[in-house]
Amino acid sequence: MGDFFQKAVKNRTDDYHAILFETRLLGQKAVCISGEEAVKMFYDPEKFKRNGAVPKRIQKTLFGENAIQTLDGKEHLHRKALFLSLMGPDAQQHLAQMVRAAWEARIPEWEQKDRIVLFDIQHVKKKTPAG
Repeated sequence: MGDFFQKAVKNRTDDYHAILFETRLLGQKAVCISGEEAVKMFYDPEKFKRNGAVPKRIQKTLFGENAIQTLDGKEHLHRKALFLSLMGPDAQQHLAQMVRAAWEARIPEWEQKDRIVLFDIQHVKKKTPAG
């Protein structure tokens, strides 16, 4: 869906010879933007605010409440830096090793079950000093 939408926006901005245009999405007015200039404008914190832009029903079902897409200012920059710190090859390898070790530790338990729902077990629990 995202790729289709991205191509549709690009086609429309090319047709209009403009970096933005107004349309309707799910019955609501929306402005679509495309291109390097649009990205710079979109990421200018003086022009756009994330907080309050995403309806609560979307936050609760798609992004999660207080997701990075809903934060502004220092809080957004801090969370973004946290996510970006996980994107380097070393961090990705470390994360993959942690997940693999956690899943491999569960294999004996899983072998005793008829059904395993990975979504239910994917939550990584923070280790406390006691455990």
